[in-house]
Parts: sequence; structure tokens; C-alpha cells
Amino acid sequence: MSKSSISVPELQKMLGLKRGAAYYLVRQGLFETVTVGGKIRVKLDSFETWYNGQFHYKKVDGPEPGQTYAGTISAKEVAAILGITSSGVLADLLKRRQFSVEWVNGHPRIDRASFEEWYDNQLLYHKVDGPEPGRNCAGTVSASEVAAMLGVHRNTVYDLLKKGAFEARKLNGHTRVVKDSFEQWYQGQTHYQKVEEREVS
Repeated sequence: MSKSSISVPELQKMLGLKRGAAYYLVRQGLFETVTVGGKIRVKLDSFETWYNGQFHYKKVDGPEPGQTYAGTISAKEVAAILGITSSGVLADLLKRRQFSVEWVNGHPRIDRASFEEWYDNQLLYHKVDGPEPGRNCAGTVSASEVAAMLGVHRNTVYDLLKKGAFEARKLNGHTRVVKDSFEQWYQGQTHYQKVEEREVS
């Protein structure tokens, strides 16, 4: 029959702590305890719940902590993936809520799925070791690129978009023009001419 509780010395050994540190954890009320024969015992189920919801303490021999947040990565991991060395740049990404963030014990945990979705919808940041960004941007160009092609101000492109001249997608708050729809519109009008075609003629 498996135990339902462990002693503080057992907890100490499990986490590789000094005696004082183990009793400090117990006094914090982080998990449920019972007193048996005048000695404190920690309820195993509440201990495991606590263990799986934090990242600071690690068992000497056992699974990694934080299993409750298995689908997340730390801000430090995000910085390493993107090769970001400036804490200010990373803080700005978190502040602008580019991906889903959950705070655990005062530290941000980024939802991995939302991070990958963000990565596929932007072109500014590149992974140090991984696929190229902007997978969902394929087949699109920015409004600025369209403006440069036509030799007009970007506001002119936005005006054309408002009139429904060609299709666009919003990716991470930025407008991306669908190339095929732009070319189709371009071939069906005579008012605008691409800069490269003007140079040839």
C-alpha cells in the first residue's frame, strides 16, 4: 500500500534540501500537512500538486517540476530560441502580448502553441536554430512593398485596400497584401504602373 504522506526529513531528502530549508517550505503552507504522533507529515497528493505547479525546486531523483505547465516555455527559453540578448526587447514582446503569457510564481510562462503561431505570422524575428519565420506570410507582401512597387505613398495603398481593390490579411497587427489578388487587380486596371515597368518603357 502506497503512502499518503511523508515526513519532513523525507521531503528534505527528496528535494535535496537542508533541514532548515525543508521546514521553511512546510511553514509557508505550500502543501497540506497533518500531525501524527507529534510530528509533521506532508500529504503526498498536495505536495505533488505544488511540485507540478512550480519550477524552482527539483527532485533529486524524479520527474521535472512544472508538469502543470508542460505546454509552456520560460521567457529565458524564448530569448534563447530567438537569439535575443536584450532584456528590453523581450520585455517589449511580453508587454505587447505577442503571445499568451501566464505568470507562475512571479515569472512569465509563454504558451508554446501561441508562440509558434506568432512566429509563423511575423518576419522580424528569426530562430537561432529552426525554420524560417513568416510561414503564414507566404504569398503576401507588406503595404510598404506594394507602395514601393507602384511608386506611391503607403496611404494610397491603404485607400485602395479600403475600396476592396485587392485582398489583405492581418498578421500580428500588420497588413499583408495577398500577392495573387494584387496582381489580378493590377492587370485589370490602367491607372497605376509599376516602377520597374516605367523604367523599361
